[in-house]
Formats: sequence, structure tokens, C-alpha cells
Amino acid sequence: FETQHCITLPECKNLPLSALLIEPVSRIPRYVLLFKELLKYTDMTHPDYPHIKKALDDVSNIAQLHNERKRASEERNAVLRVYLSLLPEQQDLIEPARRLLKEGAVKDLKNSGKEKYLFLFNDLIIISERKEKSKNFFLKQRITLSSTKVYDISDKNASMIKLEFLSVKDQPDNFIFSTEKDELADWMTQFMGAKIQFDRDQLQLRKRTFSNSRSFSSGADQN
Repeated sequence: FETQHCITLPECKNLPLSALLIEPVSRIPRYVLLFKELLKYTDMTHPDYPHIKKALDDVSNIAQLHNERKRASEERNAVLRVYLSLLPEQQDLIEPARRLLKEGAVKDLKNSGKEKYLFLFNDLIIISERKEKSKNFFLKQRITLSSTKVYDISDKNASMIKLEFLSVKDQPDNFIFSTEKDELADWMTQFMGAKIQFDRDQLQLRKRTFSNSRSFSSGADQN
């Protein structure tokens, strides 16, 4: 009712409430452009130049912060969407640092080309299957990125990727799938980037853990 009433008000210019609420945020990039133009046509010797420069720096920082928070919110929503659509329920799927990097349908070449649906997170790979007329994805395999190696095994007939990993029972296993030619490069880029960043994060974590343990030991010895 409030939204409909808002549209009828002259000062709302026939805009719904949702459009008005987004106005303050949408103005931020306009301010960036405005101050850039002002700075462009202001002589560096003019007394207003440093003030315009500072205003541009400030509003640019606000725009960057807004974009980062928007991206983080979108990433959290993407993980939540997967969590709500995946069966059986994976209660530990939602983690503060977990991000969904890529998803898409692929063909399982070890299973007669049957369609599977992959979710690639920054620390996890989920292989799922969607049954006909179902809105849900059914978990087939869950793979930690730490145990995974990825290879491009394409030939002239098909674009193929091979994932080697350790199964739940710590046994060597693999998943070979084909994808569209224009998707191959992006899958490989996302897999390799995720793996490199994951290994880097784990190394930093071990360094911090080792440093903290040494500091604790040093403090205990002094006491």
C-alpha cells in the first residue's frame, strides 16, 4: 500500500519506493564523475584544486567500499542459494570466508556423458545432479580443494578437464568432464586460481599458527 501511495505523490515523479531508496547509492558514481570533471578543468594553482582533489579521493574511497560490500553480499547470497537448493542438506556449507566462484552444467565422461552440475567454491568442489522437473540439486560428491589437481586433457574432438583428488576414504579418485569450448578456459582459470589462492591462504595460516605458538611458548618460559 505504501509503495502504491508513493507513486501517486507528485514529488515521487511516478517512481516506486524501491527506485527512490536506491537513489542515494546510485549517486555515488555520479559524484566520482562530477569531481573528476571538475578536477580536469581546474588549474592546479587554483585555491580550490586541493579541496576538489580531496573530495574526489574521499568519494572514490566510498565508491570502492560500497562495491566491495556489494560484492561480498552477492557472494554470501550465492552460497546461501546453493545451500538452500542442495540435498541432502549440507549444514556446514555456509562459512564466513566461503565464496562461490563458478557453477555450471558439465558432462560426466566416466558415466556415459550424463549431465552433472558443478559448484566451484574457493575451498571446495561440489558435484551434483539435477533430476528432471526438480528444483533441487542432489549431492553426488564433495571434494576439498586441498586434495585436488586439475588438468586440461582436451583433444581435437572435445574440451575436457580431469580432476584428481582424494575421496572421503582418502583413496585416489578422479572426475573427468567435458564442457563447451568457450567455457573450458574459464573453468581452468577458476580452478587454477582457486587452488593457488587456497594453498597461499593455508601457508599464511600455518605461519600465523606457528608464530602464535612460538609467542605463547616464549611468554610461558618467561613466567
